[in-house]
Amino acid sequence: MPREKDPLWEYGTEEEGKIKCSFCEKGISGGITRFKYHLAQVAQNNVEVCARASPAARDAALAAIADLQSRPRKPRKKKSRTLRPQSGVSGCGSSATCTEPPLALAAPSPTGAGAVVVANHQPRKPKAKDKERIDLLLVKFVVVNNLPFRSLRSPDFQEAILAIANYGPGYVPPTYETFRTKLLEDLKGQAAEYVEEVRRTWASTGCTLMSGAWKDARGRAHVNLLASSPRGTVFLKSQCFVGIPDDVPIVADFLCGAIDEIGPENVVQVVTVNEPDFVAAGSIIEQKYPNIFRSSCAAYCIELMLEEVGKLPYMQSMMLNIKKIVKFLYKNQDVLGLMKEHTKGKELQRPIGSKFLTQVCCLQSIIKSEEVLRKMVISPEWQSSPNCASDEGRLITEVLQGDEFWQTGKEIVGSVEPLVKVLRMVDGDGSTMGYVYEALHRAKEAIKSFHENNVEKYMPLCEIIDSCWHNELQSPLIAAAAYLNPHLFYDNLVTMNAEIRVGLEKVIQKMAPQSDSAQVAQELTRYHARDRKIFSGIGGDLLRTAHPRIWWELCGSEIPILQSLAIKILSQPCSASACERNKSALKTSHVKKRNNLEPKALNNLVHMRMNLQLKKTSVEKRKKDIAPIFLDNIEAFKDSEPISGSKRGGVPLFQDVDDESSSSEGEDEDDSGHAETHGMGYEFLMS
Repeated sequence: MPREKDPLWEYGTEEEGKIKCSFCEKGISGGITRFKYHLAQVAQNNVEVCARASPAARDAALAAIADLQSRPRKPRKKKSRTLRPQSGVSGCGSSATCTEPPLALAAPSPTGAGAVVVANHQPRKPKAKDKERIDLLLVKFVVVNNLPFRSLRSPDFQEAILAIANYGPGYVPPTYETFRTKLLEDLKGQAAEYVEEVRRTWASTGCTLMSGAWKDARGRAHVNLLASSPRGTVFLKSQCFVGIPDDVPIVADFLCGAIDEIGPENVVQVVTVNEPDFVAAGSIIEQKYPNIFRSSCAAYCIELMLEEVGKLPYMQSMMLNIKKIVKFLYKNQDVLGLMKEHTKGKELQRPIGSKFLTQVCCLQSIIKSEEVLRKMVISPEWQSSPNCASDEGRLITEVLQGDEFWQTGKEIVGSVEPLVKVLRMVDGDGSTMGYVYEALHRAKEAIKSFHENNVEKYMPLCEIIDSCWHNELQSPLIAAAAYLNPHLFYDNLVTMNAEIRVGLEKVIQKMAPQSDSAQVAQELTRYHARDRKIFSGIGGDLLRTAHPRIWWELCGSEIPILQSLAIKILSQPCSASACERNKSALKTSHVKKRNNLEPKALNNLVHMRMNLQLKKTSVEKRKKDIAPIFLDNIEAFKDSEPISGSKRGGVPLFQDVDDESSSSEGEDEDDSGHAETHGMGYEFLMS
């Protein structure tokens, strides 16, 4: 009969002589004590642990086990037993009666020297000193082996520590040889399995080949290639070029080799870095493979728009004031202490580098603290400070007290925020091709609305957007994807204008078989006429609730050739941001110590590490590619809606004074390209 007094029965029920877990629904035999080990995720007594137990249940079970171990036990009478000697084995004698203690669990020594590690102690309630000792051993391991402190933030590290704790005190780490042979090979198999899983989907969704370039500590240029699709992003290969890759045929051959490995019929577009040699190589690819497009990175193009906006005179004047304010507040300890006192310890978001976007984020953080900063500069402590009484201090006081600074600052943030929201959208890992066209149109409308249709204020911004669009970003794929986005098309948000028509014609000409041209025309006519067989029922229900690719998969069977074409187009990203985000991981794989490896071993290590990292992000990517992207929130900044900071991918958007984010072995030094802004800045405006 169950013991009703035990609180752990709350998490299980008795069925057929076993306790059925409420979390994983597995039956645990042996009574409530074994069930406690199950909930506590302690792998002892041959109990299978519960991976789904809630933290509250796990803590309660651990406390119950600790209480059991701390109870005094009644001494047992030792029983004697007669051991019969076996041939070749010395015992206590042929008729000796031996009294033996219980055997202790033992494991081989990790040193391999024949020593034995005894592991017969039972779980007990941990003490504070035990925790301190283990923490100190962990710190010692990190410091002695010159590991970066940020390794402790890694989810993989946390997962490994938890797994070791759940295993119990008998765990012995693998030997050096086991690690570098069997275990590394097993991990390589996991990476290969993920790559193959993604490859199998390319025939139906197509993929985007994206490239990124970076330099190592020796100044050698590396180009890495990734392939992105809704199922996930995979790392293909990386090649080192002696010197800067300025030979167009060499770059083109490198890209063409990757296309041949993927299969030209599976590649929809190639997104390259916006260097002249790569643009020229893209032209060679379009000639060699008529069905493939060469596209510019949308994230880079939108950042280019923002940089051009930052060159407007009133923008530059404001950014100069921002630099002066931040420099003054942070270079004097008494002033910094006074600021933290008024902001209750809150820091300003300080820009890194000279990127305009990070400067705007700094301005936004100052605007959020407008009230406290205004009060600070009129406080007795500020006025009595020698630093604040200096010429520089009086200038800062005058700026922060004046209304012009705050009005202009809010105008700048409101002017750029719609573009920042578009940047955030295209910089993600999802399939965003079907939204770029409409998103930029709404960004321009939001800027006009923010300036209340004042032509003198909004026109310079819109002219910059239009110029970058026509010179850098405009693409037949983007135009066709906008028209084939069923939500935008059905609601007349995108109409068949000249730009859409020309883009759609080029896409059909390049991607649809010539033999199917008449059938494509008929199907396109039905789609354009909003045929009820296509858009009624589930087709109408999913218009605004599913990603455009999902809509075509579920509702496009009436027009199968156009369906296949639309799925491939709407499955693509429009940026090479995955290359930029994984640049740091690639650099780490090429540190000085690992460069001593054989080229094949190094390439295997890089391939395995990159794809294991990409596998972790693939789950989130798949979730994004199921839901639609809502463009209704592309609007300007409002006073009543302050925007708080956030982090992306575990990387701080701005580096605080006490933040440990420095590189190890130079792996993150000299990061160039638009990743500087992607990693730090714009999401501060977007949380």
